Order: sequence, then structure tokens, then C-alpha cells
Amino acid sequence: MKVFFAARSLDADYEYDGLVPPTWSLSDTPDSGTTKQHAGRVGTEFSLFDGAFQNTFAIQGMEVKRDTYYSGARTGWYDGDRIKGEYKGVLTFNDKLSLLAGAEWEETGAETSSNTARQTADVTGTYAQLMMEPVPGLVLTGGGRIDDHSAFGQFDTYRLTAAYLVPGTATKLRASRGTGFRAPSLFELYAPFYGNPNLTPEESESWDAGVEQGLFGDRLRLSATYFELDTDNMISYDPMTYVSINIPGVTERSGVELTATAIVSQGLTVTASYTYVDSDTPDGQQLVRVPKHSAVLSVDAKPLDKVSLNVTAKFVTDLVDVPQTNPVDLDDYVLVSAKLGYEFTPGWVAYVRGENLLDEDYQTTLGYGPAGLSVYGGLTMALPND
Repeated sequence: MKVFFAARSLDADYEYDGLVPPTWSLSDTPDSGTTKQHAGRVGTEFSLFDGAFQNTFAIQGMEVKRDTYYSGARTGWYDGDRIKGEYKGVLTFNDKLSLLAGAEWEETGAETSSNTARQTADVTGTYAQLMMEPVPGLVLTGGGRIDDHSAFGQFDTYRLTAAYLVPGTATKLRASRGTGFRAPSLFELYAPFYGNPNLTPEESESWDAGVEQGLFGDRLRLSATYFELDTDNMISYDPMTYVSINIPGVTERSGVELTATAIVSQGLTVTASYTYVDSDTPDGQQLVRVPKHSAVLSVDAKPLDKVSLNVTAKFVTDLVDVPQTNPVDLDDYVLVSAKLGYEFTPGWVAYVRGENLLDEDYQTTLGYGPAGLSVYGGLTMALPND
């Protein structure tokens, strides 16, 4: 039997650009805010029938408090909380057949300055997935899920996958198809200024197909995937008021993902990826804040036994904002980040991380400037298993 736990605490102060009447354009205003968040998860894992039946029970909780201010005066607040209980079981019949099943219950609650009455939502979900290998090299999975939402009722979703490793080669073919739904969060429903209690859930259908190829004894791996995702009643925001809305009709996304990973030497791995996304809202506009082209180059190195280094560069182009009224093209940008870690004792790693190392002046949301060059430090530790 194993017991696990995790905890997180956040206390942040920030400043942001606000809307100025009568045009409600974004400007450098004396708006600020605070966020406090505390979260934790604890659970246990154990096995039965000589390890053939793996079980996981867990419970988690979170509390978040947000306050906004203008020139030091409090203008709004949001207090939210969540508690979740879950069970997952995996029954392995043999090395070709296994069954995964589980259940979850979650309750979220919120109070806001614009709706001081406590609002709650409960979701109960049950799911099962069968995994099998009917012939050597062919792995199939089929699963379904039933979610019962206290405000929006029952939603049934499914997912099917297939992967086939061609015998005698390093070629793998894969495909998947599935459905999904997302209920609006309490923040989207009731948050001050942005909430909309008339939101309805969004539903989606998706499929993808791809191929993976290993070369030179698997020192080079290539991957290509084509995907399509259709979302009905997508939850977004009104570009004029920033209030949460549903986009009526079907929002379509399709594209290609290409990845190459090369093991250059024992301590050096290089990964490159490129993603193209063609997105269309029901009125034919490009989807907000979804770039058409993005590419990432990442280098992982281990120059010394206890030293690890990662350097990543990300290039983004063809990004728009506020497409429902007057499309605005945002500038292309390149972000470079790096992380250096040193394991000074087994399981204990001290690290320093730098983000936006080129101090790029860029936007992912019109009128909002992300952080410039930033440096962080930290410590990770592993508890003993005994």
C-alpha cells in the first residue's frame, strides 16, 4: 500500500490594464488585484489479487480568493472553493486485456461581489475503458463516460483509439475519435464584470490520425498527426464588454502536428515540433488567440552527472484578437527560456529558471503585455519510498 499527497499555496499581487469609458478601450490604469490560493490532494494506492487489481482512492480540495482594486479602493471580489473525491481501478486479466473503471464526485462553490448568495455546482461522473491487443502489435481502447451536472443534466461521451506497430518495422499507425463536453465554471457564470449566468455547456467532437517512425535504431523519431475538432456552443467572451458568452453554432479547428526527436549523444537530446491550426468561428472568422503557426525547438542536456539543462525556443505567428468585430493581427514573437538544475543530494534538486530571455515585447491578448525577462529559483525534493 502507498500513501501520497501534494500541496500548493499561492499569494500574489499584480497590476493590470483596465477599460476606460466612454470608449472602454484598454489603457494604463491604476487597476490592481490580489490572489490567494490553497490546494491539496491526498490518497492511497493498493493492489489485490497478486497485483492484478490496482486501486486508487483520493480526495482533493482548493480554495481561491480574488480581490480587485482601483487606486487602492476595493472594486470587486471572488471567493471560490472545490472539493473532489475519486476512485480508479485497473483490472488486468492478462498482458492482452485490461479494464479501467472509476467514479468521481466534485462540488464547486463561489460567492462574488456581484452575487453575494453562495452558488454551487455538483458533478458526478462514472467511466470505464477496455484496453486490448487482439493481434500482436494492434492495441485498441474503447471507453465511455457519464457525467451528471446539477445544473445542466446528464452528458454521455466516448473515446475510441487504435495503434498498430507494423511487424518487423519501427512504424506505428494510430488514430482516435471521441466526444466531450464542458460546463461553464462558476467564475464564468458569476464573476464580477465577466460572469454570465445564462451560459450553457459546450460540446465537442474530435478525431485524429497519425504515424510515428523510428530511424537509426530509434535514435531519431518522427511523428505526424492530422486532427479535427468541432465545438458547438463554444464558451468565449464578448470583445466589447469582456463578458463570457456562448458562440452560437459550431467552431471548427483542424490542423497538423509534426515532431522530430533526435538523441544526439548520451547526454544530449534535441526535439523540434511544428503545429498548424486552421480555425473558423461560425461567422467565418479566425478563432481568437489561436495561432495558425507555432514551432518549438528544445534542447535537453546533461553536461555533468548531477547537472541538467533545458533550453527552449518558441516561435508564434498569425495570431489575431477580437475577431468578432474588427480583427486585429498581433505581432509574431519568439520566446526563449532555460532551466538549469543541480542535484546536490539524491532526490533534491536546486534549480534556476529564466523565461523570455530575449526580453521580447509581445502580446497574446490585445492590449495586455506579458512579463519581460524573468528569473526564478526553486528546490524540488523527493520523499523516501520506505
